[in-house]
This record gives sequence, structure tokens and C-alpha cells, in this order.
Amino acid sequence: MPRRTEDYSIIERSGSPYWYYRVAGMTAYKSTGLLVKGTRRKDAEAWARAQYERASLGPEMPLVRWATSFFGSDCPRCSRLAEEGRPVTDGYRADCRHIVETDILTDELAGKAMGQIRKDDILAFRTRVVNRRGPTRIAQRVMSTLAVIFAEAELRELVERNPCHGIGKISAPARVSGIFSREEMVALFGSAPGQWGSIEAYTCFFLAAGTGLRRNEILALRWSDVSSSILRVESQFVRYSDKRSAPKSKRGRLTEIPHRVEEALEAWHKLTKFPEPESLIFCGPDGLRRGATWWLKAFRRAMSALKIDYTVRNLKPHSFRHTLVSRLRSSGGVSDKAIRDAIGHGTEAIQDRYTHQDEDSVRGIGKAVDEII
Repeated sequence: MPRRTEDYSIIERSGSPYWYYRVAGMTAYKSTGLLVKGTRRKDAEAWARAQYERASLGPEMPLVRWATSFFGSDCPRCSRLAEEGRPVTDGYRADCRHIVETDILTDELAGKAMGQIRKDDILAFRTRVVNRRGPTRIAQRVMSTLAVIFAEAELRELVERNPCHGIGKISAPARVSGIFSREEMVALFGSAPGQWGSIEAYTCFFLAAGTGLRRNEILALRWSDVSSSILRVESQFVRYSDKRSAPKSKRGRLTEIPHRVEEALEAWHKLTKFPEPESLIFCGPDGLRRGATWWLKAFRRAMSALKIDYTVRNLKPHSFRHTLVSRLRSSGGVSDKAIRDAIGHGTEAIQDRYTHQDEDSVRGIGKAVDEII
């Protein structure tokens, strides 16, 4: 009797000198080409098992099986790039993993065999993403992540082609980040806790406004990172986890803390339950890190209290970073290089994207022109 498993089986046929095999998905047995007299059954079974494994990692493999591990701990693409000396950053990996879990594995496309997915399927998937996410950069990132998953399968010759090739980008309307006026900054940080509801939130966002630090850099700060008026930024929290990584610029930096912000930090240090050097400066009642929900709720509470329409003006917590760069550059009192070093911008092009014009930034030009003409 042939030995049968769930996925493959081996038999002998009367009158034939060869072993015959069948794997899941086949309707009939085929010759292995292995002679019965010269090949033990367990070796023939091992051969059949190898055929099954090859078939399961081929065009008939459902997308969900191939995509499940992507950007996780055993991601085939991340492992390959690391071997080639081109490791992906933890932040990018976490972002893509979130997209895999929330947008790709949950979609009906995930159940289809990879070899049967056509461009029409990709376009239909894109329509569903846009309907769910809107025509945004996030929607385009979902499409890019899917294209990467298929590109890796094509590279490993698991599929003959990448159905994402030739699919155009989603046209997302460009939205320039808003910046805060001088009057709004005074209203937000004139006194503690002001509109923020707590000394911790006030201090946290005052630090963001005064140094331009990113959210995951601020929430990763320990008291030991503060030395007099100097702040050492050496790590950030990876999104969706408690893991730390290098800052976005891939290197640590020092930045000076404005005097009023330094005073706010000293006041918070006296009030917090966790003043130890290795404790997080901003943390929950259990001493663990604050998350994105706390960050956004605190920001929106202050905006609502001052009746600032942050949605229409595209104001976000990150807008404090844009505001600081714009104000420093328009003041002319600090060199562009010093600003880049303190903020953590790698190039002038990035710095230019963070520089915005408003009424405050153009005041004084008319007087200068009067003097010329």
C-alpha cells in the first residue's frame, strides 16, 4: 500500500520500474523517474516531499502565505538585503509590517494564487485601498509595499512576472504642512499647564516646539539625556513597539535647550514619579513609554481649547518642527548648517521643505526695499 500524507504520496505501478508520485493539487500520479529497484521508499518519499515544497512556493501559492512573513522577524527580503549589506531601517520595517497586517493580509487579494493575480486584480485592489484610505500618501505606500512583495517573489523565480509593474502611482493631493503664528505660540506656551491639561503634556510639547524633536525621539528621552542646557538625542522608539533604533538621520546629535524650556523640564523633574536618570522623561503611571494616542489627544485638546482649526490648516504635532525651522531661518541669526545639525536634517533640500512663508516671515522686507529705492 502506498504511504499517503496530507500533501503528497508515493506508489508502485504494476509493469513499471519507476516510483510514481502525486502532490496536493495534482489529479493523477506521475512518474518520478526513480527506479524502484535502485531507490528506497523513504528516498522516493523525500523526493516527492521536495516536489510538494517547490510547488507550494510557486505560482499556485496563495499570496497570504508568501506575504505573511514580510517585514516580520523572518522576512525573506529583509534577510537578503542584510546579507547584501543594505539593511532596512527598523522604522521602515515597522511601517511596512503594519501595512502588511492591516491592508494586504486582510484583503480578498491575499487568498488568490500568486501566479493567477493579474494587473486587473492589482487595479481592483488599488481601488479598494483608495476607498478605504483616500487618495493619500499612505495609500500609495500600501501599493509600494505590495509591489515589493511581488518583486521579491519574481527575483526568487517563484512567479514569472510582477503584476504590479506598470501600475501608476496614486495621485495624492499635495498638502503643505501648516505652521503656527507667533501669537499662537505665545498662547500655547505662555504659562503651564495652559491649554494642555497637564504639566507633563505642556512640557512635552514645549520641548517639541523649542527643539524640533520628532515624536519618537521625545518619547524615548531619559533624564540622563539632559545635561545642563544640552540635550543628547541618541535614539528613538520604533513605531508600534518599545524597541529603540538610531534617530531618523541614523546618527545621534546634540541640541541646545532654550532657557524657558529648560525651566519647564526642571519643574517637571520635581513633579514626576520617575526622576531617576534612566527613567523616561515622559511616561505613563507605570513608568512605561507614552504612545501615539496620548500624544495626539494632548495635541488636539490644546488646539480645541484655543479654537485652532488644525484640520483645515494641516497643523500636526510635527508642525512645531516646521515652525521652528521656518522661524530660525527667517531670523537670520543662526546658520543653516547649525540648524540642520540641531534639528537632524541631512540635506539642504530637506531643510528647504521644512521652511514655510507666512506674514511674520516677510515683515521687514518692505522697509528694506524703501531704503533701497
